[in-house]
Amino acid sequence: MEYKQLPAKEMTIRDLTSSNMRVRLIGTAISKEENGFMLDDTTGAIKVICEKNALTHITEKSTIQALGWVSANASNEMEIRADILTTLNGLNLKLYRRTLENTTEN
Repeated sequence: MEYKQLPAKEMTIRDLTSSNMRVRLIGTAISKEENGFMLDDTTGAIKVICEKNALTHITEKSTIQALGWVSANASNEMEIRADILTTLNGLNLKLYRRTLENTTEN
């Protein structure tokens, strides 16, 4: 049996609008919690839920790529249930954002 993962749509936190969508976010980890961390991509911040062992590789101010599902918590606030987390330290986020904006305009 072949397992296929649904593609993740590149988005900013500001543009998240619905649940049950798989997204790709890139931002900075601004704080860690017991079951996740807060991710800030300069357009907003969102809680990313992940497994505890994934948190060992994440530090505050790390640049993180998070792929996962948008969902609503008990307070009806959006959060990301991460499938894949990648540390992208060294990535120039400002340059990345400018490049992304220029490619989506064309």
